[in-house]
Parts: sequence; structure tokens; C-alpha cells
Amino acid sequence: MRALILAAASLATLATFGVAHAKSGKVMLSTSLTGGAETPPNAETATGKFTATLLPAKGQLCYTLTSEHLSGLTMAHIHVGDPGVGGPPVVTLMPDMPKRHCMMVDKDVAAKIAASPASYYVNIHTSALPKGAIRGQLQ
Repeated sequence: MRALILAAASLATLATFGVAHAKSGKVMLSTSLTGGAETPPNAETATGKFTATLLPAKGQLCYTLTSEHLSGLTMAHIHVGDPGVGGPPVVTLMPDMPKRHCMMVDKDVAAKIAASPASYYVNIHTSALPKGAIRGQLQ
């Protein structure tokens, strides 16, 4: 019985945190990018890192996007798509943004990303791999 009470209290705490987090309107996003995560996977050995703060109500995305050992960068996007599934781009990013950059995004798109980040991914395209060199699913 005591274990059941502790479990219920833990769930209530998590639910309260989730509601407070949602009310603040700030969603933290991140991912690590690799060639193996691309669809289809590729042999690219480069890696990347994406971190962001999304404010859906304002339609604002502030992010950094970096890569190591990747050349010929052409573009980067946030795409809608579950792991292993390719999808259309919904936000265009700068492919090399080591300093925090803020931009406006469509509020409806921002709300959808905030509601289900794991259904979206970031990838960087290169001249050698124009369909995508490295990819990471948002968390």
C-alpha cells in the first residue's frame, strides 16, 4: 500500500511539473546527429549537435547547430518524421550555427513540434549527400 501511495505521489509531481512546463511556454529541444540515423542510413562518420528553445505561442525558435568532420554543407531543416521515416521539411535552419540564433517560425508548426518533439528530426545536407548527411530525432 505504501508503495502505491509513493507511486501516486510521484505521478502527481510529474504531472504538476508537466503542466507548469507547458504553461511557461518554453520547450527545450536537443539531438545528436549521425549518418546512421539518416533514412536510409549512410556511412558518414561526421556528427552534429542541435540544441534549441522553442516558444510556440510566440513562434520563436532559438538554436545552435554544429557539426564535426562534415564539409560541403548546403542546408539544414527540421522535418516531420518518426525515427527511420523521411518526411518533409517544416523549418529551414542554417547548416552551421555555433552561436545561438533566434528566428520566427510558423506558430502552428511550433505548436506541433512542442506537442510531439520525437515526431520531428533535424538533418544537415551536404553537396555529397544532398538528401541528408546526418540526422537526429528531437528529444
